[in-house]
Amino acid sequence: MCFNSKKNKIALLLIIVTFLFFNRVDAASCTNTIKRELVKEAEKVEIVPYLNEEYNPMHVYKYNVYITNLSENIFIIDSIGNRYEYDEFQDENSVFGMYAPGSKITFTIYASINTECNNAKLTSLTINFDYYNDYSTREECKGIEEFSLCKRNYNGKIESDEWFKQKVEEYKNGNHDVEIEEESEEETNKIKDIIFHPITITIFSLLLIGIIVLIIYKLRKNKGKVKIKYKDIKERGEEYEENK
Repeated sequence: MCFNSKKNKIALLLIIVTFLFFNRVDAASCTNTIKRELVKEAEKVEIVPYLNEEYNPMHVYKYNVYITNLSENIFIIDSIGNRYEYDEFQDENSVFGMYAPGSKITFTIYASINTECNNAKLTSLTINFDYYNDYSTREECKGIEEFSLCKRNYNGKIESDEWFKQKVEEYKNGNHDVEIEEESEEETNKIKDIIFHPITITIFSLLLIGIIVLIIYKLRKNKGKVKIKYKDIKERGEEYEENK
């Protein structure tokens, strides 16, 4: 379409004005009363983790979630970008997503396009997906469920079946020092969580930027001093030549 003619320019202007007008109407129609009702509806949503514990020889497991009370008035976006919307063909047995054990995911609920508050944030839920240790179901763990390697939510690394059996045998023979090793590994994981926490990374980045700025400032300042000294030496040399 060509917008060179006066009529086309007027038509384009009318389209833009109409679009802006209806957007304002939609924003104005999302009253506090309507939003409160939508928030109540969003707060009824339940997200329940589900872990398929069927044996996996690679010892790799993923969580799904059940989502109930999801209606056409709302939709969900999780913190890794998955979007879940109402579907009439889904029921309470439908599962969504794949989440790693040990991960922390926030599910934010928004008003849908079917409402006057389209895309308005209503509420959020945060779920910590527990670590899962499938070795906890092994026959060797019967009677020593308190042992670290036999705990369902153990989050350390089990190197191999042989290593596991060796540690279990040591524990059964009274060598409980292996517990100290596993607790030490758990502390290491906690330290990693602190180091790689977004706030820690932000603070470290700001400190690093501050140090770089300070170094650049000092280098420039020292460069200026060198120039001044060179100028003074040059002027003195010229004076000496004149006085000769």
